[in-house]
Amino acid sequence: MSSPHGPPSPRHSGHLTLIPLFTLLFVLVAAAGCARSDEEAIEVLLAKREKAIETRDIELYMSCISAHYNDRGADFEAIRKKAAEQIFSAYDSIDYTFRDRTIYPKGDRAFVVQKFYLEAAVGEKRRLMPGTETLELRRERGGWKIVGGL
Repeated sequence: MSSPHGPPSPRHSGHLTLIPLFTLLFVLVAAAGCARSDEEAIEVLLAKREKAIETRDIELYMSCISAHYNDRGADFEAIRKKAAEQIFSAYDSIDYTFRDRTIYPKGDRAFVVQKFYLEAAVGEKRRLMPGTETLELRRERGGWKIVGGL
């Protein structure tokens, strides 16, 4: 005897309802992987910036900054001038460390909030400059770059 409702339709069988669940799971895992790889790429950029500060390499430092930088009236050239005058030529040595870094990626933009300690020396005189910075980054053709917050 057959069921008054007939056999279950293929759209409602248990096997086919799992397909959308597997698809959703795949998309979520892929998105998490992208976020993780974005965070890794941002960490690489920030490590490059840290090295540039400690070695007082302005070209390496500026390679971390977007040509489209524009924040609080400062553009790329203003950041170059500020870095040259206030960081790279003002001190004999610089030790830059950070802690409590949090990265907030969102599509092609990201924010980084971190505490930093900049210890700079001129001769025997040392100066400690602690602070907190919020950097704005944007994914560009060459990777992640800083577009604000300096």
